[in-house]
Amino acid sequence: MADALPEQKKQKVSEIKTGIDEAEALIRKMDLEARSLQPNIKGVLLAKLREYKSDLNNLKSEIKKIVSGNLNPSARDELLESGMADAMT
Repeated sequence: MADALPEQKKQKVSEIKTGIDEAEALIRKMDLEARSLQPNIKGVLLAKLREYKSDLNNLKSEIKKIVSGNLNPSARDELLESGMADAMT
């Protein structure tokens, strides 16, 4: 049963990375669409998309820390448990 725990963590990290990839694809699509809109709307949407990109980059950094083991175990477990929910929101 001890072997199942590392496998579960690998699966969670994989799920989170997939979620991040999907979020990046959606942001790219939103960016393309926003650029085709009227200037007054475009500026507001592009600013919001920059926030989304920044949040996503922060999540990617956290995942790198988890995978590389630079976090203490309890912080790593906490991020793994909440990471997928955060990535999806």
